[in-house]
Amino acid sequence: MQQPVSSPSSHLRLSALALTASIVVLVGAYLFWSASDGVFAGTAPLEFKPADAVVIRGESLQRGSLWAPTADADGVLIIRLTDRSINTALFPTLDIAALADTPPIAARLLWRQAEGARTTFAKTIAWRSSGHERIALAGDSQWGGQVAGLALAFKLQPKAGVLFRSATLQPDTGLSVLSQIAGEWLDREPWGQYSVNYLYGGAPNPRLPMVPAVFVVAAIAFLIYRVLAKRKGFAPSLAVGVIFAIGAWVVADARWQYNLLSNLYLTAEKYAGKSVDEKHRAAEDGNIYRVAETIRKGLPAGVTKVTLVSDLADSKLFLGKLRYYLFPLWVQPTPDPLDPRAVLAVVESAGSVIDPAAGTLRLDSGRTLDVVTLVDDPMVRLVRMR
Repeated sequence: MQQPVSSPSSHLRLSALALTASIVVLVGAYLFWSASDGVFAGTAPLEFKPADAVVIRGESLQRGSLWAPTADADGVLIIRLTDRSINTALFPTLDIAALADTPPIAARLLWRQAEGARTTFAKTIAWRSSGHERIALAGDSQWGGQVAGLALAFKLQPKAGVLFRSATLQPDTGLSVLSQIAGEWLDREPWGQYSVNYLYGGAPNPRLPMVPAVFVVAAIAFLIYRVLAKRKGFAPSLAVGVIFAIGAWVVADARWQYNLLSNLYLTAEKYAGKSVDEKHRAAEDGNIYRVAETIRKGLPAGVTKVTLVSDLADSKLFLGKLRYYLFPLWVQPTPDPLDPRAVLAVVESAGSVIDPAAGTLRLDSGRTLDVVTLVDDPMVRLVRMR
């Protein structure tokens, strides 16, 4: 029996119908599987911004436009997100947009019962250090009833910081799930220390990765197209499958290009028209650059080594950036051992005391050095042993 002759418009209509059906079926199936609070429920997410948070233990600092609460000398940082009363049954998931200087030794979510004994509970967070942490709360037997506040507790290296953007309690409703996915896919991925070929945009650790999702949609659409074509009585065209695959690639590539253009615009807005020095000062590590430049300008001629006296010496980020900006000078991270006539840079050292009148520097170990002050700056004090 001869098959009916198919026109290009027939394949176009079937492919459009198949693509629409693929999207509807996959979105519906995902929502049915993931929206545990009901597809059509209307609970809104609860977002906690830096303006809402309070540092209970540690120090509240800024790095440029970023809020960077910092651990104390013992490496402890506690951030209260909110003290409002929350119905836990509505929020089975917590998303945290934050990145620590170094991977936390431990991280916990704290909450207190609003009723009865007002017991405080803690849940250990398996911190991924991806910039986007997702904590499933629904399976925790202690996450129940009304709670009267949330807090994050970190054990970090002394004086290490956490770049905090937001924490959001998410309801698993259909609208919330779709909103999370859309927000994650459209979130700008900032420049990082890797090739732009690995930077396509979107939030790290997404609920539903974009690139696999669009190719799954394309594959299911082609299967539906084949079924529809056979039901119509004409042979499916392999070209339609190729078009679906290219379309999926174009969507991912367009997202990549949008992300690159967004970063280009933000970078131009921040750095365009500035000198090299001004660009360094405008960057997120501008304070480290200022410390390095103050040290470099205050060094006596012939000195090639600086000994750091700082509570930040254990921070790989701080020490690495300082060494980078001071290269080829060598930075010794601790004042032990000390060379005769050593030059010491005192930066945020709570246990060190300089007495300019007596010409002494007392280290947090209790050792006292006879020194002469070279630079007395609010960010760094440069001294040399006598």
